[in-house]
Amino acid sequence: RRTVQWIVDYLPDPAAIDPKAEMRSYPDLSMQDRTTIARYLVR
Repeated sequence: RRTVQWIVDYLPDPAAIDPKAEMRSYPDLSMQDRTTIARYLVR
């Protein structure tokens, strides 16, 4: 997905996702979406 790819490209460490930063970049993403993406990347 484009959003996941953007996060992969933007963050050097998937475990370092900042929900507030993500909220500014993707206001349409819910906290659950961000948590799911974070878990997906950390795996």
